[in-house]
Amino acid sequence: MRNKLILFAILISSIVFYSCRKISPDPNAGYYKYDVLCINSEMDGSITVKAYGMGKNRKDAVEQAMKNALNTVMFKGVRGGNEGECNLAPLIYSEQVKRQNAKYFATFFSDKSKIYKSFVSTRKDVRFGTARNAMLADTQIVYEVILRVYVDNLRDKLIIDNIIPK
Repeated sequence: MRNKLILFAILISSIVFYSCRKISPDPNAGYYKYDVLCINSEMDGSITVKAYGMGKNRKDAVEQAMKNALNTVMFKGVRGGNEGECNLAPLIYSEQVKRQNAKYFATFFSDKSKIYKSFVSTRKDVRFGTARNAMLADTQIVYEVILRVYVDNLRDKLIIDNIIPK
């Protein structure tokens, strides 16, 4: 009986010590990438997409979602979401074009110039959650944003600026 009691005490204490151990946070938690999904293709040459953005506040997160949506439209194409409505190929196929025009795209996406805002508008945004970046000890807000991307206008701008051929 005494041996069973000692064994039981050891078992309980080991469970307590094991559950009190420090669990290190996932260092990649703040780096999760959310895909841009197509919702609808409009008749005016624009598409409605769902994008996600992270930032210190709502404004930063929504602006990041806008940049993510435009980056996807320009360099990756929109494949996910409503496949019957839109399966948009990237406007810029070559990675070399992106590298050669790095300064152009830095200015395009700059928070100072805000050129990118001419080609995207918000429909609705919803707070999605928070992401903890363990490497920076920083908590960021994640927003799911419904956006309208003016693809035809964006394509015209890239043609006028000699980024893509006619």
